[in-house]
Amino acid sequence: MTVLDNDTFLIRLSEVFKAAEPIGRKVSLSMKRYTYDERKLIAKQQKEKTEPSSEAKTVSSDKEYPCLFRAVCGKTKLSTVVCLLQMSASN
Repeated sequence: MTVLDNDTFLIRLSEVFKAAEPIGRKVSLSMKRYTYDERKLIAKQQKEKTEPSSEAKTVSSDKEYPCLFRAVCGKTKLSTVVCLLQMSASN
């Protein structure tokens, strides 16, 4: 599943909905916080015996994370990443 830009995602999503409606297929949409697990990154770096990066050392609870949107209909899978600034601009 490749990550599309936001406009392409919306265009393809509307096409999926139009194609799914006449044949009664379900379209599943999901949204979740897009991040990686810092603990896994640190463990991987320790396994490789490298110095942990400054990115892995800083863990902040007030950090703003982008959102990952996914759509699935049969074998068709779409995804996009939306930053918080883009979401507030669209309101």
